[in-house]
Amino acid sequence: GGLPGSGNDITGTLTNPLNTAQTAIYTVTPVSPAGPCTGSTFTVTVTVNPMPSVNNFTPAICSGSSFTVNPVDGTDGIIPSGTTYTWTAPTVDVGITGGTASTNAASISGTLTNSTSSPLTATYSVTPKSGSCTGTPFTITVTVNPKPAITAMTSVICSEETFTVTPADGTNGLDIG
Repeated sequence: GGLPGSGNDITGTLTNPLNTAQTAIYTVTPVSPAGPCTGSTFTVTVTVNPMPSVNNFTPAICSGSSFTVNPVDGTDGIIPSGTTYTWTAPTVDVGITGGTASTNAASISGTLTNSTSSPLTATYSVTPKSGSCTGTPFTITVTVNPKPAITAMTSVICSEETFTVTPADGTNGLDIG
């Protein structure tokens, strides 16, 4: 992003596509506005700190389980060392409980419960920060699969007869079939 220029101010917009601080060095020649006098050159060194840029995630868990997302630099975007994450409570489908907010965490994690017999989702909006540089928010959409929970059932038959027991969703717990 470094470009040549002229004028009273030395300005520019620089982008660092790496996960470590980079420098840009400008060599500036001052010129008198009143005449053709030129001063000695000097340098302006600009340190460009990296800004985290993290891809979205879509983990899946079973109801009552926890998830943890640890973004990896290069694989999941630009994640400078020491990046922290802040998020609010997730937006959830009806039937999901357990999502909480967090600030300045080293990884993104939570425990979610699905009280229905269908897969549901919880979506977190996460803001990454590295030093004083705040990255663009990314999302983690967690699919929370229901966990079968069948209550004990009984059947009475005569010897050499076949029996069949069919759990019913809502009657014998959560049937995920």
